[in-house]
Amino acid sequence: MEAAMQATYQALPKNKHGLLSRSAAAYLVQRYVMQVDRYSIRGLGPDPAGAETTANDHSNHPQQTSVPEMLQSLLESHNGGHGLSLHDVASLAVMMRKLVMLLDRDLVYRAFYTLTHMNMFTENEELSDLSMQTVVKVIQAWDWLHWHDFDSDRDFYVDAMTVPTHVMDEFGKLAMVLMEAKFY
Repeated sequence: MEAAMQATYQALPKNKHGLLSRSAAAYLVQRYVMQVDRYSIRGLGPDPAGAETTANDHSNHPQQTSVPEMLQSLLESHNGGHGLSLHDVASLAVMMRKLVMLLDRDLVYRAFYTLTHMNMFTENEELSDLSMQTVVKVIQAWDWLHWHDFDSDRDFYVDAMTVPTHVMDEFGKLAMVLMEAKFY
């Protein structure tokens, strides 16, 4: 990963300590993740203290609320709060990828759980041989759970999962076409 980031890292401006500011590190992680994994990380944003951060400045930022910000602070602290090295930026990207994967895995499990709890799977359907309709339901539930809380929006979830929409219908047709094309 460091090798893939090396050229961009070299091109980015460094502070007087030869390290990246938070905003430059965030840019590098976002760029790498977007190129490799095709997603963006919310909360990995600009340096709240500017390019020149010091250890003293860092302790005055108790409003850090996002996991990416906390990870950036943690990594930066071992350099005396002066910035982030290439290794730090690559470590941040690895940690963010792991967090995203864990979140997605948990949401897929939750999607299966909630759909099973609502009796939305056909009888005798095994997880190893899911129908396209079931896969579409799980993807829809996974997407819904990214943006909503099942416990507080349970009625909305039931409506969203049981009342077909035009988008669901079109996505189902697209999924079927892709699946059929795979077998040719």
